[in-house]
Amino acid sequence: MRRSSGKDAKREVRDVLDLACGTGIPTVELANRGYNVVGIDLHEEMLEVARRKTDKVKFIQGNALEINFREEFDAVMMLFSSITYFNEEELMILFRKVHEALRPGGVFVADFPQ
Repeated sequence: MRRSSGKDAKREVRDVLDLACGTGIPTVELANRGYNVVGIDLHEEMLEVARRKTDKVKFIQGNALEINFREEFDAVMMLFSSITYFNEEELMILFRKVHEALRPGGVFVADFPQ
């Protein structure tokens, strides 16, 4: 993720939440580039691998549908097609939780196969 040039987020991106972060490959890279990053994953064994890579990231075991952040992040990301694991009802919950976690002008980035 690059620092916002005004084309994506409507604010400077400094604080990033990585949902379904897994073993933390992009999560760690963002931390190494100077972002403040929190990674959340459902599977503790994945987080154990991620934690061995860095101490710059706060890794939390948890369900993306149960996060309770309030305007704490400039960007939320969900990579590696993780968003496809949710049904329609769960997606609505996820989008509400992401919206609540974002500061005004923040951005949500997710990928999915075509």
